[in-house]
Amino acid sequence: VGDCAVFLWASAGVQAAVRLCVGERSAVLEKEYDQRTAYGTRRLGFLEDHIEDDSLGVAVEFLETIRKIVAPVQPPGAKCYGERGCVPTLGSLLYQRHLNHRTLPLIRKEIERLQARLVRRVEWQLEQASALRTMFAPVEPICSPIFAAAGVEGMQLLFYPSGYSGATEGFCSLFLFCPAGVTMKFKISAGNQTRDGHNTFDVAGAYGRTNFCRYEILPDPQEDTILLALEIEDVTQDVHALVGSDQTQARSKSSAAAERNSPVETAVKLRRLPAKESLVDTKPLPSMWTAKA
Repeated sequence: VGDCAVFLWASAGVQAAVRLCVGERSAVLEKEYDQRTAYGTRRLGFLEDHIEDDSLGVAVEFLETIRKIVAPVQPPGAKCYGERGCVPTLGSLLYQRHLNHRTLPLIRKEIERLQARLVRRVEWQLEQASALRTMFAPVEPICSPIFAAAGVEGMQLLFYPSGYSGATEGFCSLFLFCPAGVTMKFKISAGNQTRDGHNTFDVAGAYGRTNFCRYEILPDPQEDTILLALEIEDVTQDVHALVGSDQTQARSKSSAAAERNSPVETAVKLRRLPAKESLVDTKPLPSMWTAKA
């Protein structure tokens, strides 16, 4: 949606991964140029929204680029060169220049994943607690940023200030969303109220308490905040992967299925089991929240 986009012109032989920006909006573009042309982003909002102080900011960030240059080999004027007097032949040389600026973000991401394996407790503070029940009707959740802890990625806290479906009047609901294959023993808390949980997530979904506690006892009267927390006591995660072969094997000519080829598929099951003594860190989540799970 919008009326503006950003395009990047490049010459033939360029393979680029770039981030094109206009105002505060951006998009990553990965293209290979087989001729001099321009590729661009989808629509990045409306032009008038990006103009500040009568100026417009447009930027390109090069994440990774490869430039291929073909240089023809021209024989020199002399009839021969070198110790043996070799005569050069016509041809071409292919030069390749490779620039990579994505190494640092990749390293940072891997470090964050390693640090997440040590996280035992996750804390999420909600602000303006006294107004949350008026802002969120029943069955409308406040969703935390997606986080990783104890080696499990893709988790999320779901808090219903006015209660989930079936909740008693005046009670709030709190759930933990986990990916499939996770078995976890944990504690979830809101304010000074704590509840135990133990569940196996055969499919991705949420588990918690519909009637967690009465909402009125949760807000901090001085800070007008609510501290939600997840504390992991024990967790395992089963990861399934299909291993298939695209290469086909020839059958015997005498076989009735001699002309039929099919890939061989097998299932690999991995189990992640972090050591309890390694779960020592506490991870605070940003106070921002979203209405989407």
